[in-house]
Amino acid sequence: MANESAQVYNEYENALEKTKIQRSTLNTDGSLNYVDATYNALLKDGYRLGKCEYMAVSQDDIDTFKNVADSNPAEFAAIKSGYAVKNGNDITLAKDPSIHLAFTADQLKAYAAAGNNIVLMDDINVTESMGTLTSSLDGNGHTINVSGTNGVFNEINGGSVKNVAINADIKTTQDAGCLAAKTNGNVNIDNVSVSGTVDNTDNLNDIGGLIGHSDSGVLNIKNVDMNVTLLGKGDQGGILGCAYNDSTVNISNISGDVSGTGYCGGVVGYIRSTNKATISNVRINVDITDEKNNAHVGGIVQTMSAPVEISNCYVTGTLVAKGTEYGDVYAGGILGKLVGSHSATINNCYSDLTISSTVNGVQTDTKGDIVGFNEGTVTINNCASQNGTSEFDMVGRSSNTNFNAATNADRVRNNVSSTGNHGSLSQTYNPSDDTNINSETTNTVGSDYDHYLEIGQAIADDKYFLIDGHEDDTKWLTNLVNNGFVTLQKKDNDGKFFDTSVSTDTHLQEVADETGLRKAEAKYEADMKRIDNKDKKFDYDLAALDNERNAIKEEMETLKTVAKDNVERTFRLFS
Repeated sequence: MANESAQVYNEYENALEKTKIQRSTLNTDGSLNYVDATYNALLKDGYRLGKCEYMAVSQDDIDTFKNVADSNPAEFAAIKSGYAVKNGNDITLAKDPSIHLAFTADQLKAYAAAGNNIVLMDDINVTESMGTLTSSLDGNGHTINVSGTNGVFNEINGGSVKNVAINADIKTTQDAGCLAAKTNGNVNIDNVSVSGTVDNTDNLNDIGGLIGHSDSGVLNIKNVDMNVTLLGKGDQGGILGCAYNDSTVNISNISGDVSGTGYCGGVVGYIRSTNKATISNVRINVDITDEKNNAHVGGIVQTMSAPVEISNCYVTGTLVAKGTEYGDVYAGGILGKLVGSHSATINNCYSDLTISSTVNGVQTDTKGDIVGFNEGTVTINNCASQNGTSEFDMVGRSSNTNFNAATNADRVRNNVSSTGNHGSLSQTYNPSDDTNINSETTNTVGSDYDHYLEIGQAIADDKYFLIDGHEDDTKWLTNLVNNGFVTLQKKDNDGKFFDTSVSTDTHLQEVADETGLRKAEAKYEADMKRIDNKDKKFDYDLAALDNERNAIKEEMETLKTVAKDNVERTFRLFS
């Protein structure tokens, strides 16, 4: 009995020492209230559980990852966090089913063919054209790696593209750009980073770092960072190869590096359309060489046969035109040549270039720091070059030039160098943020998107341990944390996870397990009462046995007396 009583008391003592983890919640009056913490509750608060490189996952996580999300970690995260829903093969934004989410190149191609508005949810590899885009593509800050003979799309027809990085290696025999071979209709491109090579050394095709050529409509391109190499024989430009027909080109906020051969311009190759083009806020470095009979190069635009206005541009690097046909070899730091009776206005531009234009090795007069060759009317306002501010340095051959000299070359250079929001892939979207996916659709999700993204990757890498039905079990969570089996992690202000603890995290506390303690007290009282009753029963049974023993003893004494009397009587009888 003593051992049993000691065991019951030990159990009660252990219950006194047991604790549980709680998390704070905010009441409507601004006060804090603490409630029991569970895995699911902490997940909603932006925490996660980790063990070295291993993540806590549930069986439902595994089933969803494999059977619903096709073993794609990003797709799994979007579905599990409630950011996306899946209907057959279609994955759409939960709050706007008109927006389709592409996690693979195949999904991007299918959605583009169907005319769906698309948000890219992962980096993808493209080895063949995604066809024609007639809707919107939000790259969501992801990268499209392009290889083969085409860019991402063959054509953009009235569509739009934003927030995407493109890394390309294209070898082609046709018109091509890292993003698209051509555009038609009104097309908007915003916040794009492009790098890589477009190689077409076999044919006189139009190639561009972004777009091969525009056929019609208004093409608006802004906020682009580029690092491209163009290898071709036809018209080519760091952004656009050529503009045709009645297309209108507006390009602004461009930065980066352009290397090229052939008829090449740092931003645009040839603008042949009938509508006025505008180019502004450009800061680029060029390394362009054209060695043909009729060599044409330009720091911003190679050739114009349309009205144009170019403003706030700063070009550095090298331009080289080597040819044999006098009158058709030219190089201009901003504009190579204005063709025909058109007009060009160039404002507040600075050229810091090494420029050479030679025919059979002899320097030509069709070379200028701003304009190489002008057949129309050029108006130059407040421009300068590394050679100074004189018209003689800045304009080569010209039929009609309106020249308003800059008063200070350094002032122009400094003003231009700080002008404009040059391209940078900064306007990206993270499903963990309360952010507009576009101007018309808002989707709010919790920080568990990033958590599920890591869970998906952990399942893919086979680095996980099962929660096994303990998602809402406070005791399970407390035991794992207190025994050091897992660590608590939360996000910092930069969205990165770091290790934390109950003792240092003001959102958490560890308290006595009152519920468990009450249960232990009730059990202790019941056990002690049971032991007491058992003790009393033992006492009663012992007393009964003692009485029975005494009765037997008395009976035995009586029997001994009777037996003695019988023996004595028998001896007397026979004696």
